[in-house]
Amino acid sequence: MHEIKEIFALSAYRNALLNDFMMFLIDELSETTAPLFMAGSFLSDKEKPQDIELTLVLTPVELTERMI
Repeated sequence: MHEIKEIFALSAYRNALLNDFMMFLIDELSETTAPLFMAGSFLSDKEKPQDIELTLVLTPVELTERMI
């Protein structure tokens, strides 16, 4: 994540968005070892992207555990 911050969190706005994203990861996904893929306008040159898209690759077992 350090590399992502260096490249894409170049303004206070983008830094705050990334910090919110990191808090989400810590709060909601800290126990998973599933691969994460970031996408969306945050990874573009947009000055004020509205969100950070995330794809989480879960096994069927992990998916079932999360639904309970």
